[in-house]
Amino acid sequence: MSEQLWTFDTRGSGDPVGRSLTALAEVGMITDVPAAADLIREREADGSTYVGRGTALPHLVGDAARSSGVLATRCDPTEWGDAEVCLLVFLIAPSVAALGEGRIESVLRRLVAIGLDAPSDRHAHQQTLQLLTELGARDIEREKETWA
Repeated sequence: MSEQLWTFDTRGSGDPVGRSLTALAEVGMITDVPAAADLIREREADGSTYVGRGTALPHLVGDAARSSGVLATRCDPTEWGDAEVCLLVFLIAPSVAALGEGRIESVLRRLVAIGLDAPSDRHAHQQTLQLLTELGARDIEREKETWA
């Protein structure tokens, strides 16, 4: 199973989760956008995936995921549980076990360290994007614009 890392910019879209899921389907990471949205809602019902620093880690773990990966989505300020986020880091895997395989677990640990060590939300977001870029993340284009 190959892991994939992506970045995406949904600012101005009005629906960062829906737009991100559609983009993931377009690049072949997920098979079913409505099923993926249901998985995220079900996980959030168990407890918010807000982790601080204006960042949430929505989980998309189940049959809707074709392979393991991470998508960092920049968005306009969006309510997430009791907080507001500007960065969504989607954890994508066909199963919980797949999250611990390959380099995804290592990437997640590094992202947590960034969140703990960064002096501000802005720095945390920049360092998250820099890490993913250094690890080979690809931009998902939006209307002929790339993440910048």
